[in-house]
Amino acid sequence: MGAGAVSRRPTRWPGRTAQARGMRKFLEVAGFLLLLQGVGGLVHEWTGWFSLWTLVHRPDALEGHEVFASIVLAVAGVAALIASERAAKK
Repeated sequence: MGAGAVSRRPTRWPGRTAQARGMRKFLEVAGFLLLLQGVGGLVHEWTGWFSLWTLVHRPDALEGHEVFASIVLAVAGVAALIASERAAKK
């Protein structure tokens, strides 16, 4: 096939690439926000900074478990970012 030629082979799942791109972007944004909240929560616990935009220290249910919740958020963010990279390769 030359440059600009169109493949006549039928696609297995029409529209899948647009869905994959949307899912990849969602995972990237969600992963980044989770990682940011996790790291921000840890910095807030250790130094007292970032008290306005970290969410972990606000709910009363997490009182005493802020460090654990921040670590869980950071790990979930890393997992979502890894998942978005894997979705990009497929």
